Amino acid sequence: MVTPTELGETIVGGDTYTFTVTLTKDGVTYDLGGFTVTCSIRPDKGRENVITDHAVTISDAANGVVTLVLTSTETATLAAPVLRDTTKTVLHIGDFKVDEGSSVVTHCGPFSFPVRGAIT
Repeated sequence: MVTPTELGETIVGGDTYTFTVTLTKDGVTYDLGGFTVTCSIRPDKGRENVITDHAVTISDAANGVVTLVLTSTETATLAAPVLRDTTKTVLHIGDFKVDEGSSVVTHCGPFSFPVRGAIT
């Protein structure tokens, strides 16, 4: 099994977020040397992906560390279902896709995080 560490933070729509996570495979850090990583995110309630095949930076390949940056425009899109009621959050889920080449693809996750609209 391949899992990311949890993002562990509520995202506010319209803000830019940078997440650094470690991917593990069978309990050991996933060596990402020579691979590419992308990420897809959607609301938890079975809707289509809001963000698909988002570029992810491999920060430390040997130790499975990747960095995901969500722009203010992207987080505003994620928060769209709750923008009118900032007291509510919408749970989103995502996964990282590791492309090892030669048609070998491994999905890492899922991970989850809540998204809310901005108060001000």
